Amino acid sequence: MEVSENIYVNSGKKFNSSNRDNSCEDIYVNEDNVKTYRSKNTTEKPVINTAQSRCSTVIAACLGLTGVLLLAAIIVLSLKFIEERHRLFRVGDQVRVKASVSTPKYEWGRASHKSVGVVTALDGENMTVAFPEQKSWKAAVSEMELAP
Repeated sequence: MEVSENIYVNSGKKFNSSNRDNSCEDIYVNEDNVKTYRSKNTTEKPVINTAQSRCSTVIAACLGLTGVLLLAAIIVLSLKFIEERHRLFRVGDQVRVKASVSTPKYEWGRASHKSVGVVTALDGENMTVAFPEQKSWKAAVSEMELAP
């Protein structure tokens, strides 16, 4: 077998097809000759591809701009949502306490679920309502609904 003999040319031993028990040991003959080489020139700096560098800069700038635009859109939409929520009630609207509210945030006073009053003031998350039973009743906007 010519191919098998060429494999072991550098080992200094000849392949003997009749002695198959020792054939596995021949694999490690050159084990001591293996060396690891390391470059001694450590001052060498990598070559920077300027086209790739520019592309990375453009991508980073676009991502940053996209983030800023998304943040601005979120702020504008949240402000519009708050504005629309407050537009639900206007001074002069007739309102009542929602049926789902068992105890209002600022207590009942003389008002009840049957009471229908007029909004006299809006202040952020709160409103002041004039009920026939109680003229200046403070309520949470989220607990009120327009009267039919």
